Amino acid sequence: MPVGVYVVALVAWLYFVALDMLATGLPLALAAAGAGEGWIGLLAGWMGLAAMIQRPFLAAWGDRHGHGRLLVASLAAAVAGAVLFAVRPEPGAQLLARTLQGTSLAGLVVASQALMAALAPVPRRGRALALQGLADTGGVLVGTNLGEWAWHHLGRTGLFAGAAAAAGVALGLAVAGRRAVMPSAGGGPAGTGPARAAVGPGAAAGARPAPRPRTALAAARPRARRGGEAGCRQPAARPGVLPLPSAFLLLGALIGAIFGTALNLTALHAQAAGFRAGGWLAVFALVAMAARYAAGTAIDRAGGGTAGASAPGMAGAVRPARRLLAPAFGLMAAGEALLAAASGGPAGYGVYAAAVVVAAGYGIAHTALVAAAVGGAPPGRRGTAAGWLANAIDLGVGAGLAALGWVLERWSFPLMYGALAGAAGLGAVLGLATRGDRLRPEAGARP
Repeated sequence: MPVGVYVVALVAWLYFVALDMLATGLPLALAAAGAGEGWIGLLAGWMGLAAMIQRPFLAAWGDRHGHGRLLVASLAAAVAGAVLFAVRPEPGAQLLARTLQGTSLAGLVVASQALMAALAPVPRRGRALALQGLADTGGVLVGTNLGEWAWHHLGRTGLFAGAAAAAGVALGLAVAGRRAVMPSAGGGPAGTGPARAAVGPGAAAGARPAPRPRTALAAARPRARRGGEAGCRQPAARPGVLPLPSAFLLLGALIGAIFGTALNLTALHAQAAGFRAGGWLAVFALVAMAARYAAGTAIDRAGGGTAGASAPGMAGAVRPARRLLAPAFGLMAAGEALLAAASGGPAGYGVYAAAVVVAAGYGIAHTALVAAAVGGAPPGRRGTAAGWLANAIDLGVGAGLAALGWVLERWSFPLMYGALAGAAGLGAVLGLATRGDRLRPEAGARP
């Protein structure tokens, strides 16, 4: 695996640590400053909305100018947002800071997924994309607990300064990686396409090949639009066509609803049933991390990697990722059913067993969906594909939490978990429908 893959994974993990420090610390800081629950809820949700609005533009910019540049710009926005929170407590400044965090979230997810797909050799692309997911879940594991600790022990300034420092370290590593990590001998990391050697008339007469990119992160720019991945021509994107199959977008929304509920509503269940939300989330995060990497490894071994959309054998290469979707959503449905059964009385080991099952399904499903959608997109459209998928997940988090919160307030935890089990069951059915060749994974092309 190229060093650049691990650089991107470490940068993404540090970023998510910084972001998730504020997932727990920011509501505490706002409440201590006298903010009402309405403002706290609006500010907490604004980051996701801001990310959804900005992500299509940032994805297109990254596809055009390079995902390495988008990664650096996103981290700079994260640092600026945390610093603004620390120095300006006014509501307008807080809204602007949260908008900057939305910018960072939108850009970093797109950039890191596109870079992973570009930097990794084709036979290891599934594992590389799993590392990006590991960074996200690892940020939940560390950042949420670190943020709560920082608030209680270091106060408001220490909380925001710590988040800014973590994002700043990530920014420094990203800049250093652009300068220090060199491409492979072929002109770029495996999976980005070969350097454009001189071909045609005049080639034999000593025509100079195209200069090699200076860095591994810069090599992920969409230079392969002319020649395509592995030397194949890329199909032109068709106007008026979704960059991803609609089934992938719906699966992303379902994943977002399930993950958002686990991250945000577990505390309410823990308070009512008498178990530790932090312990439950730790189990969830650790199992999800293991499941992500296991899924990426299985995809690589079964299909030789998630090859680019125009590479030879494309359909056979991405099919292993699709085949994991139905059983992964089936696991999540079973886990939510366990939670529904265990939430009718005092908490026992059943809630932790359910966490294991839901997390295993989530880790496999998210990795398989990203591998099929982003890893299977043409190099020049990976950022756009990652952006649409991330928006679908964010929409699932926002809309799912709103709907499930209403269900919980009106009825009960068992009914809420039952609704999630039904949603995961729908995902399993959709996963079965994506197994064959009728859904093509390339961006901008219909079956």
